[in-house]
Amino acid sequence: YIILQYGNEIVFIDQHAAHERIKYEEIKDAVNESTGAVSPMLVPVSLQLSPAEYTALHGNMEFFESMGFEIDDFGGNTVLIRAVPTILADSNIEDVVLSGLQNKKTVGFSDEEIYTMACKAAVKANKKLSRMEIDELLQKLAKLENSGTCPHGRPICVSVTEHELERR
Repeated sequence: YIILQYGNEIVFIDQHAAHERIKYEEIKDAVNESTGAVSPMLVPVSLQLSPAEYTALHGNMEFFESMGFEIDDFGGNTVLIRAVPTILADSNIEDVVLSGLQNKKTVGFSDEEIYTMACKAAVKANKKLSRMEIDELLQKLAKLENSGTCPHGRPICVSVTEHELERR
């Protein structure tokens, strides 16, 4: 958690929930605008897929390409990820792609599936962030229209007033 003092309140910010909301909005924007920046991979990521995941990927290739992924077949059910959207460059790309393909039976991506991808791309709750990372996270969060909850509906911030703290 990120713990801040704001006036006479202590504010607890769930860094994972906050980053998940940010990633969700970035992924949605990337898909809707199809103009996001792309980061080529220095070494392509080889991803072995199950037959169902492979079929789901090919049925939804337009979705991944609209985000900025460059994915090529490598034989069998293996694909090479040659570039990723810059918004996901620091993420575990295998987890992000696989989370989007799990249990995929239809073409197109629902909000629920984008939530899951955002969750996998977000910083984990136990990761220690630097002061600069915290500042960047808070600045991005402040720019969002809906910054109160993560995509799943969990609150991002909880505050305790000085009076309430003293009472307890």
